[in-house]
Amino acid sequence: MKTINYKINHMKYHTRWLEELVSKFFDILNIGDLVQEQVHLIELCESDKELWIGNYRKTDDCLQKDLNDWIVQGEPQHFHGKTYIFSNKFKYEGFKGNFIVALKYDDAMFEKFIQTYLSNLINRLLCVIEQTKVSKWHAHDGAKNLSSLIYLWSREFVHDKICSNTLILSQISRYLELTAIEAIADMKYESNDVSGRFIAVSSCSNKCEIKLTNTETPIQLNETKKIRKLLEITYQSGNKGLYLFYNRNYVEGFISPQNLKGEYYLIEFLGSGRWRFCSSSGINSKQKIEFGHNNCSITSSHERYSKKFMECFTNIFGPNNSLNIPCKIFDKARWQKHGTMLVFLEDADIECNRLKQAGFSVEIKEKPEKYIAQITAIDGAILINDQGTIFAIGTILDGKMPEGTGVDLSRGARYNSAIKYSYSYKKKNLCVVISEDGYVNFISNGKEL
Repeated sequence: MKTINYKINHMKYHTRWLEELVSKFFDILNIGDLVQEQVHLIELCESDKELWIGNYRKTDDCLQKDLNDWIVQGEPQHFHGKTYIFSNKFKYEGFKGNFIVALKYDDAMFEKFIQTYLSNLINRLLCVIEQTKVSKWHAHDGAKNLSSLIYLWSREFVHDKICSNTLILSQISRYLELTAIEAIADMKYESNDVSGRFIAVSSCSNKCEIKLTNTETPIQLNETKKIRKLLEITYQSGNKGLYLFYNRNYVEGFISPQNLKGEYYLIEFLGSGRWRFCSSSGINSKQKIEFGHNNCSITSSHERYSKKFMECFTNIFGPNNSLNIPCKIFDKARWQKHGTMLVFLEDADIECNRLKQAGFSVEIKEKPEKYIAQITAIDGAILINDQGTIFAIGTILDGKMPEGTGVDLSRGARYNSAIKYSYSYKKKNLCVVISEDGYVNFISNGKEL
């Protein structure tokens, strides 16, 4: 084995650029605050017996161990160590040796399926870094097209997971077209979008509770109008309901989640052109791959939203001894399946009196979080002060849009209402918009936080 020597070189500028690129990469995926990434641009100067490793910052013990393992294994391409992922070797203009990029991130935050997905994307990112002339990086924005690349890489990842080359009737079966899924996600049926509908995809033999018997002309996934109509039968509540079952060749019928056997993948439609994808191991997880409007991200976990709520609340209202109660209210409201809006106000009692004709004034004597599931079941906003006292429910908010902006039809009524109201209410405020599909938006003073 070669003797490894470490030295500090002057690669700070280029390492910082890589850090910005990787940080942008994780932000696009919506997991920037879950990942404590660390990036090293490593210079390799080697001979038969020695390897000099140049790195502008101190090399930690984990990186040293992974570098040792990398050398022992013959310096393989796209090496996955216990802590770091390495790129291939590449040349850097003006330097004699080779370079690699080492990327560290905490994959313990993600479930197995998402770990596999992230590893795939990170390898592709490292390939882009290898194939780019490092000396030219400063001349253009390397992150400019990163969002489009992540979207394309993600589509290829999903395509590879759910496509099959099995033979049917002596012909190669059709690939599952992602364009068909995207078309279905955009469709409406009797003026309703496709939100809350499911397709299960598997090559395993499964027995459908409701079997389609038109075997002479089986329905393919690209027959989008038929699929959209059949999706009206599907739903899921807990582990109950039905999925439209696609055996990677044609639609067989409808199957309940508990009766699915073997490995399968689930496509969950969210409406307005958005859909989620996960494996059978991640069905009940909050971590899924979400597509929509030519972008891709990882759905946020409940813990992440709770953390952001505390940060936003504290930044607006300051350190608060009663933060525990607002947090409990938020955590309970997150599970309202129809969505809701919480409005925290500096003078909620005064505002409740002003809007008394637009809602229902209430008094909850103790533990307001205990009744959140019930009082958020009706339409309208919940008015709450910064101590967690609830003053009104079912409130219709007023206000006007910020100057120079208009209603964003793609964001829904609650979101636009929160923008208008928070902009018009001139005291401290935090509007929390919780959508039917679990998304949370934090809005204050007419802006999303």
